[in-house]
Amino acid sequence: MGYHRLHTHRGFKTSKWFEYFLAVCGALTLEGGEELALSSGSFRVRDTRLSPSQAEIAFAFSGDADPFFKMLKYDMIRSVSAPPVDAGSAKGQVSMAVNIRMPLKDNLTGDEIALDAQGEFKNLTLDNILGREKIEDADAKIS
Repeated sequence: MGYHRLHTHRGFKTSKWFEYFLAVCGALTLEGGEELALSSGSFRVRDTRLSPSQAEIAFAFSGDADPFFKMLKYDMIRSVSAPPVDAGSAKGQVSMAVNIRMPLKDNLTGDEIALDAQGEFKNLTLDNILGREKIEDADAKIS
């Protein structure tokens, strides 16, 4: 609910880091009933004596590849993701672990966010990648 209320209606104001956090959480459950299964997750603040404190968000998800590629179209995620892929043509399975580190402050910029992802695609098919290339029934690891 927080994701929808903030990012669709701008129904409340919050810090930039919390906007990013809600964008990630909301992207795991996409409109239209598609979703990626969240298998684990954590939110940690390492040392609150630091100013600003550093937050770490870690989670793992899995599911069909097409919701994963649809997630990459969101503005907050697109800024740190790969070139656009036609999500409608994506088929296969994805399993990914993501770690996001960022300072807890109001004027957060994209270059202050560190994102690490490791995972794999199984039986991946994409009709249009990098303009006109096609991938069929591929297995790929990301690290």
